[in-house]
Amino acid sequence: MSQHHISQDLTDRDLNQDVNPHPNRTHAQGALTPLDIGHRQFPGRPGGYDRASVRAFLGQIADQLEGLLHERQALRGRLNNLERELEERRQAEDEIRRAVVAAERIGHDLRENSTRQCELMLEQAQARRDAVERETDARAAELEAAYQVRSQELESTHQVRMGELESTYQLRLQELEHTQQSRMAELEAAFRGRFADLERDHHQLTLERDRAHAERTVYLERTFNERHTELSSRLSAVRTEYTQFVSQYRALVQSFAELSARHLPLGDDLPLPASPLPASPLPDALVLNEALDNALGEGLRLEEQSFA
Repeated sequence: MSQHHISQDLTDRDLNQDVNPHPNRTHAQGALTPLDIGHRQFPGRPGGYDRASVRAFLGQIADQLEGLLHERQALRGRLNNLERELEERRQAEDEIRRAVVAAERIGHDLRENSTRQCELMLEQAQARRDAVERETDARAAELEAAYQVRSQELESTHQVRMGELESTYQLRLQELEHTQQSRMAELEAAFRGRFADLERDHHQLTLERDRAHAERTVYLERTFNERHTELSSRLSAVRTEYTQFVSQYRALVQSFAELSARHLPLGDDLPLPASPLPASPLPDALVLNEALDNALGEGLRLEEQSFA
């Protein structure tokens, strides 16, 4: 941090020298201000310079000189601040140097005190370690003796307990085997009895179902045959009646045609009434056929239900 400030101070000092390389000469001849440059008058003579150009150039020089003067003033203020800061840092450096010397002396004293304390603590720790080792050896011997006694006691107790558990286990195993055999015999007898009951019930149900099915089949066959015979006879009667009706109708039409030809004049040919015969059987025949089909369907449905 101090080296950076020192280099900065040297740079500012060089800059101040560049801005005013000959300070004594300037003070000797008199300070030149921008106002002096701006109002500077030159004697005129024929064939001289253009006054406007000279005035413009002098204005530019005055402006630049004014900026340089302001910059020099700022640099001088900064230089004063840096010199003052450098002086403060020198004083602080002296204080730090004195503090470092005092710290070194204190550190030396602390190292000596620490060394003496460490040696003392080391001696105490070694003494404590020896005492702990002696106590540990004595405690280990006591624990070893107690362990041997306790181990013998536990071994004898374990053997006695194992004998008791072995006898208890054998008794319990015999009881469980006897109970299991009795339970298995009871379950087997119950299973056989239940199986025999189920077989008997199944056989009885099978016989009843077969008998009911046979009775239902006989009843349906008898009903179907009776109904079929009845409907067949009714259908035959209806067909006979229809045949007779057609014959009578045709005879009646023929008689009407003969009477018309006999009694009507020769020039009067009136058309006979057109009454076509029905192309299908009579309604009674349709009803009988539908009833027969329904009876057949009902018989088949009842037979399927009886099988189910």
